[in-house]
Amino acid sequence: MTENKANEIRRHVRKTYSAEEKLRIVMLGLKGDANISELCQKEGINVNLYQVWSKEFIEGGKSRLSGEYSKDDSKGEIQLLRNENKELKLLVAELVLENRGLHNGSE
Repeated sequence: MTENKANEIRRHVRKTYSAEEKLRIVMLGLKGDANISELCQKEGINVNLYQVWSKEFIEGGKSRLSGEYSKDDSKGEIQLLRNENKELKLLVAELVLENRGLHNGSE
């Protein structure tokens, strides 16, 4: 009975995979060192999920190579990262000044 309950809980708790994890798994499959079903079992994913990730990976590369990918798609993300970088630099500068003030005040 306990094992059945554990299996039921596992079905309801799905692991989410980052893009890096998906890429790692897809690349292992494409490398061909292991059988796809063995790889999927080892990674704890369904073969169908691997096939979806693999197809998305290949389609993404295909669209990039065919010029369908637009650099404009990432402009907003780049601007957000630039803004975040600027804010972090200001924060670091403030902390350095604060740290110097504390250090100088203790002498």
